[in-house]
Amino acid sequence: MSAPTVKPGDTVRVTVTKVLPFAVLVQTGSGMPGLVKHVGPRHGDVITVTVTAVHLNEQQRFSGTVPAL
Repeated sequence: MSAPTVKPGDTVRVTVTKVLPFAVLVQTGSGMPGLVKHVGPRHGDVITVTVTAVHLNEQQRFSGTVPAL
């Protein structure tokens, strides 16, 4: 398994790939998928998130939040 492309505390730009009732699925420019608590973006939006956790299972994923303005 390769090293993750992001780590907790990183701030990254991601693209929204799917909107769910409770969160949005996102993807980094390098292709790493993630989940962000629902913040109101639409499919295709590019948003900035702060990585809160990296999950190193069979599919490396991360969780994040939208930084406060």
